Amino acid sequence: MERLMGFPLVLAALATTAHAEEMSLSTAHYELNLVPVAENLESPWGMAVLPGELFVISERTGQIQTFYNGERQEIEGLPGIHVEGQGGLLDIAASPDYPDTGWLYFTYSSGDEDSTATALARGRLAGDRLVDVEELFEQNRRSEPGSNAGSRLAWMGDDTLLMSVGDRNSPERAQDTQDHAGSILRLDPQGLAPENNPLLEEAGYLPELYSWGIATCSAWQWMRRATTSGP
Repeated sequence: MERLMGFPLVLAALATTAHAEEMSLSTAHYELNLVPVAENLESPWGMAVLPGELFVISERTGQIQTFYNGERQEIEGLPGIHVEGQGGLLDIAASPDYPDTGWLYFTYSSGDEDSTATALARGRLAGDRLVDVEELFEQNRRSEPGSNAGSRLAWMGDDTLLMSVGDRNSPERAQDTQDHAGSILRLDPQGLAPENNPLLEEAGYLPELYSWGIATCSAWQWMRRATTSGP
């Protein structure tokens, strides 16, 4: 299966003004027909498309909105989110086994006006609420709120989760392999480092690290493919 990450968010972004209309867009590789699915959003950041074309959109200002057949519903039950500057509610992604488990994963700024960290949580939609919400991961060092929190999510073909964390406006932290800031992390569905992570047993490296030295990764394209190996 292939997924063009970022394209759904283009739809949401184009619909942030009232009365957005369908339009066509030509690119070097595709002819796109852009159909607005939501209007009047406040700092839309991420979107998950659930079975039945239910659109779930995160707003950095701390809300989740769902849209179905033109009807909008704000979702309650989020954990404490500190909204300041580039921090707040960040990306959202449905689990690859969503039809069976119902898990929605999301990243956000956890903390208060003194310090925040980029965190990962998951929950299940039940009507107009998130239930069974649990925090799975929080970066290991908190920072002054507001700068370069990240964050994007992408599922790999082996059902591990990539999560980006910004450098929190401290470039030297992105070079520190004992700091999650300025990195891409690879996690299992429980928010732990998988046993086959490339740096799991390397001295001086955090086990979740997949890539580091990144100022901030607030947009990416990831092609999800199942892979096989053999003779």
